[in-house]
Amino acid sequence: MRRLGIILAALFVGLAFAAPADAKKGLGFELYGGLSGYEMGELNDSLAAFNDLVGTDLGEIANGAIAGGAFRFRVHERVLMRFGLEHWFASSSDDDLEFDVAVWALPITATYWL
Repeated sequence: MRRLGIILAALFVGLAFAAPADAKKGLGFELYGGLSGYEMGELNDSLAAFNDLVGTDLGEIANGAIAGGAFRFRVHERVLMRFGLEHWFASSSDDDLEFDVAVWALPITATYWL
C-alpha cells in the first residue's frame, strides 16, 4: 500500500511539472462530487433525543456524499472566483425510517496564487 502511495505521489508531481499552467481570464464551469465529513453536534443530539422518545435507532450523521457544480472565472491571472451550488447527502436510517437533512449550500470562494 505504501508503494502505491509513493507511485501516485510521484505521478502527480511529474504531471505538475510536465507543462506550465496557462492562466487566462475567462469563464468556466465545473462539476464535482465526493465524500465529506459533517460536524452536526446539535442535530445529532436531537436525533438521540428522538431515539429515546420514540424508540428508534437512528445513528449519528458524521459523513456522506456531496455533489455540486460551480461557475468560475478569473478576475486576474492570480485570482480565481467560484460561485457554486452543492447538495449534501446527509441522512440516517433505521429499518423503514429515514431522516434526510437535504442540505443545499451556496459556496462562494476565491483562490489567490502566490
